[in-house]
Amino acid sequence: MNRKREQAGAVPDVHLPDILDVEQAARFLGISKLSMYKLIRGRKNKVPVKRVAGAFKISKRQLLDWFESL
Repeated sequence: MNRKREQAGAVPDVHLPDILDVEQAARFLGISKLSMYKLIRGRKNKVPVKRVAGAFKISKRQLLDWFESL
């Protein structure tokens, strides 16, 4: 994994499950939890999420696909 990304607060891929919660997804992208919520609720280029028992769940694979499509 890129050293600069790790220093920015992002978590290496091997430490995360395939299905992420909002906090894990934010750490994975190296952004704040608030910024992650803004990406989920945004009107344009929304992050693909599912709601499970009221909580947002994000597929790590879909998150990477979404990021690469920007």
